[in-house]
Amino acid sequence: MRKQLNHELRWLLLVVLTSLFIGYLAQQVYFCLSLGLASYIFYHYRQVRRLTHWIERPSAEPPQLRGMWEEMACRVLRIRRRSIARKEKIANLLKRYQQSTQSLPDATILLNQYDEIEWFNTSATRLLDLNKKDIGQPVGRLIRDPGFLVFLSSAKVDTAPLEILSPIDDSKYLDIRVVPSAFDQRLVLIRDITYIHRLSEMRRDFVANVSHELRTPLTVVIGYLEAIEELDDLSSDEIRDLIKRMNPPARRMKYLVEDLLQLSQLDTGVIPGPRQCPRVDAPLQLNAIIQEAKQSSQGKHRIELDIDASLQLLGIEKEIYSVFSNLINNAVGYTPEGGLIQIKWKAVPEGALFEVIDSGVGIAPEYIDRLTERFFRVDVGRSRNSGGTGLGLSIVKQVLRRHDSAVTITSILGEGSTFRCVFGNERIAPQEHNDAPTNDTGSAENTDVDTRLNDVLRAVMHEYQRHRSVIYSVAKNCGTVTALSYISSILNGRYINQYWNYPL
Repeated sequence: MRKQLNHELRWLLLVVLTSLFIGYLAQQVYFCLSLGLASYIFYHYRQVRRLTHWIERPSAEPPQLRGMWEEMACRVLRIRRRSIARKEKIANLLKRYQQSTQSLPDATILLNQYDEIEWFNTSATRLLDLNKKDIGQPVGRLIRDPGFLVFLSSAKVDTAPLEILSPIDDSKYLDIRVVPSAFDQRLVLIRDITYIHRLSEMRRDFVANVSHELRTPLTVVIGYLEAIEELDDLSSDEIRDLIKRMNPPARRMKYLVEDLLQLSQLDTGVIPGPRQCPRVDAPLQLNAIIQEAKQSSQGKHRIELDIDASLQLLGIEKEIYSVFSNLINNAVGYTPEGGLIQIKWKAVPEGALFEVIDSGVGIAPEYIDRLTERFFRVDVGRSRNSGGTGLGLSIVKQVLRRHDSAVTITSILGEGSTFRCVFGNERIAPQEHNDAPTNDTGSAENTDVDTRLNDVLRAVMHEYQRHRSVIYSVAKNCGTVTALSYISSILNGRYINQYWNYPL
């Protein structure tokens, strides 16, 4: 710029000298000097006017200027380009910020100093049903809650959040925070805490239910113990009778604790993949459970079976057994005398289908979604009288979750219910091929003996409940005869004549 100024000074000196020389020759020195200076000033006036006109019109092309005005135009152009680049950068940052804020799951509302809405994100539209027409409106007109207005007027950085019901949906709970921002603005952050609120309610209900479930049998047991302690002249028969009466509530507490421990293990245990799971002989499990269900039914129900004997699973044996047992026993317990129970285990395109259909009392639609909640009972008295803990379907739900499945419940009140679950194709165990030679001689006789052996095994398993899981495991891995030998060792080598006149 200094170079340009020096150049302009030389031009000014040249104009003055030329004007003086011409005025000296023409004997009009002042006139020629004035004319020369006026021409020089007019020239620069035109340059300034062009430059000013271009500055006022940023989109126009730079004018054709000369001298120091050209240098000034170049400098203005560089400043303008840097300003444009800076604005674009700020605009991109603002756009990215808005996009990030729009994707937040929490509702965000920007308020000015008068608590009027200046901006909000997509989640605010979802949670509060805001639209563009609400911009400029006081937020108190849209969230009509007296507690919110008091909270908004007194909120600070360290103020605890406010919990209110959603203004558009009374079934939802909202958590509201207010954060100060620049230029006397404030951010209102709103989060949907309905799920957390329900979890808190479930926790409170769970503690209350466990306390209630344990209090009742404990009261019975303590009452009998006090009676034994206070009455000194009780005979042995009376003591045995009292102990016999204490046994059901004690067992009920035992089953409750076992179910709670199983649920805890299912909730916190590692979820195994299909390749990490052993083969489960599902048809063998189902046959054992169905035999127990028939004995429990005592011929009062019609049970129809559709079981694929070759369809096996990859899973955790004990957990799969609990699913089958809970669903089948529920069907027997809630189906009236003469009702029909259908049990299906077969391959479908989606995988392996297990389905239990009963013609029982049915379930009201408003209760179906809550059936898998812990301790939830549609008929509290009937469930307790049947010895249930209220945790069976919760266990079913967790086991199926660990095996990449889920239970689907459909029911019509007064007509019956259907409990259905599908294990994916990746959970189906590959078929085992047995290439060993077979001997057809005496096959009918062997089949008859095997059938009788299986009948004996089921009867003994039903009688000796505490050894059932071990007996089942021995029978699965070593065969029926070995399992009966194990039972013989339990009974100290005695004969089981009441089951079958066959020495072990």
